Amino acid sequence: MYEKAKILLGEGSVKEYIFENKKNSVFLVVGRHSQYVISVCVINDRLHFFCSCPDFFFHTLLKSAEKRRPFCQHILAVVLKEKNRLERGETKKSALLEEEEYWLELLSDLIT
Repeated sequence: MYEKAKILLGEGSVKEYIFENKKNSVFLVVGRHSQYVISVCVINDRLHFFCSCPDFFFHTLLKSAEKRRPFCQHILAVVLKEKNRLERGETKKSALLEEEEYWLELLSDLIT
């Protein structure tokens, strides 16, 4: 799974969307079969992830606790992207671009 995540990252398949309040980040990962939305939130000082891919749904949400995986390759690609950004000392970029209004509307519907 780690190798697949590195490939996604290397292909530039991970794109971050930051909303104007800069508190909500949503990532779009272009996978082999579709585009998947990954949301990241902090609850009680812990990071929580959600991915719209079938793998996350099956292995993280449906399996029993002892067989459950905490993430999919798309979430791992997002974590690697953020790790690389922090290691380079980069800050988060500004809010969504106006020409990406379609994604703003889509992502707003998904997280509200």
